[in-house]
Order: sequence, then structure tokens, then C-alpha cells
Amino acid sequence: ASSRRDIFDRVLESCKRRCCMIDLSGSDLAGGSAGDLVSYQRIVTVQEDLDMLNLVRFEQMQEAAGFLNPRQQYTFITCP
Repeated sequence: ASSRRDIFDRVLESCKRRCCMIDLSGSDLAGGSAGDLVSYQRIVTVQEDLDMLNLVRFEQMQEAAGFLNPRQQYTFITCP
């Protein structure tokens, strides 16, 4: 479990660094802003993204990963 914790910590730190080192083109900025407006009805700042990453905890990811096991999955079939 400690090796998984190490991996989690490294990936989270990498995400935080990428959040702070963005280099957007005008097209990327426009697309990201449009996506923010659709999803949140406002433009989300880089600081807000970083704040959200700081809230993520290893235990939360362990709990979420438990739902990915085959016993927790099901197939939903619909007929047209």
C-alpha cells in the first residue's frame, strides 16, 4: 500500500506542477474558457484548479478505486 501512496503522491504533485506551468495558445484559452462557461457558467481560475487539487486525498482515491473492481460493475442494456 505504501508504494501506491508513493505513486499517488508523485502523480498529484505532477498535476499541481502542470497546473502552474500552463502555456496556452489563444485557441486553447478560448476552448478552455468556453468549456468553463458551459460547465460552470463562469471562467475557472488556475488558482481554483490548484485549490481543488490540494483537496484530493489518497483515502478518497482508494475508496473510488474500490468501485472499479468487476464485482461493482454492471451492464445496462436498453432496447430502442
